[in-house]
Amino acid sequence: MAKAMGFHLFQGYFFSKPKIIGHKNDNKSALKTQYIRILNELKQEEPSYTKIAEIIQQDASLTYRFLRIIGKRAKEDEIASIKRAMTFMGLKELERWIHVLLIQDLGGNKPKELMIMSLTRSKFSEILAIHSQGQKHCQEATLMGLLSMIDVLQDVSMEEALKGIPLASEIISALVRNEGELSLILRIVQAIEMANWNEVDLLGNWLKLPIKEIGRFYLSALKWAEETVLQITS
Repeated sequence: MAKAMGFHLFQGYFFSKPKIIGHKNDNKSALKTQYIRILNELKQEEPSYTKIAEIIQQDASLTYRFLRIIGKRAKEDEIASIKRAMTFMGLKELERWIHVLLIQDLGGNKPKELMIMSLTRSKFSEILAIHSQGQKHCQEATLMGLLSMIDVLQDVSMEEALKGIPLASEIISALVRNEGELSLILRIVQAIEMANWNEVDLLGNWLKLPIKEIGRFYLSALKWAEETVLQITS
């Protein structure tokens, strides 16, 4: 399509391969830890609305932004408290918007395409994990995909970006060392973004997923991410 429009030069790594510019002074470790605490609680077999509400209420800005999201979906009498608002929203929807707020905060003034890319990777990784391993590693795959662009968003190395964040060892291994089961999913994500179909086919065979199915999963994840970003930016 781009060729037909007259383009001759292509920059394939513009969003996914960052240029490291050194350590930033605006330390966001506390911010990242706060979101990870919420996501870790959501991973529990029986997540506690009370604990999640307490974490959100520790930050006035996060509370305000969360209530703005809820306000688009609820009546005034349904958001008398953070806990009640979460009950109205439901755990699955809550997790979705925590992902969005995390990437939005970490991205700062970065192009919204990076937010779309991060959310696409998150949803795509989740779908791949479900269809290749059942529910095994599903939550870890979702979070890994979400954080796989954190080095680009923060303009630091992946190792530096993840420092101080309480993540599962499987996620760290995949993102920093490209090792472990989750790394196979990350490699498929990266391969399909670069249209490396041979790599997608090879990795798909390891995960027992046909290439056409993987392509369908990716388009579904991309559609979900674009719709989600549209909702929060409209």
